[in-house]
Amino acid sequence: MQAHEGFSDTLLEGEPKESYQNFVEEARKANGLLRLYEAVTDPEQEPDVELVRKHADREGLGSWVRTPRTARMWALGWVSHVVQERVAEDCYPSLYQDGDTIRYGWGFHTLLGAMHLQMMWLLTSTGEVRCKAPGCTRIITYEQPEQPLEDLGGEDYRKPYKVRSDKVFCSERCKHRHYYHSTRKFMR
Repeated sequence: MQAHEGFSDTLLEGEPKESYQNFVEEARKANGLLRLYEAVTDPEQEPDVELVRKHADREGLGSWVRTPRTARMWALGWVSHVVQERVAEDCYPSLYQDGDTIRYGWGFHTLLGAMHLQMMWLLTSTGEVRCKAPGCTRIITYEQPEQPLEDLGGEDYRKPYKVRSDKVFCSERCKHRHYYHSTRKFMR
């Protein structure tokens, strides 16, 4: 596997191991993967063939994407391939001692690895909640695998952030758009 540009394994004198610009670019790519996944897995609408074809064209496979079904198949295969590569490269299973019990968890070498690990959990989750605004495909939350390690962090350990169970919109903008389409539009 080729090393990502800007992410070398050795430190040069006085230079950081990762450059800020390359991190931003890799984070942008990860966000694009998430948005592609959200777009093709929304149960309320068919995948946007043109959107998927743009992604596939970058890989030289755009001619293969012709129908919503092939767009969905290609996008899911591409997303899972990229996520699997990054998790294999940047993450590792770990064993932790919890009193007289051994538990497992995950570790990661980079923040990008942690982001892709979360994406892996999303790809394999069964319960996801999507934004209710018209035209929005964003996932608000999903069922994550059990993380048995919260007792191991000591007194300074902060539990993972949980999304409110009653949250139905991904942003204030979507909340207002839903209000407009469901209420205001009909008041005129």
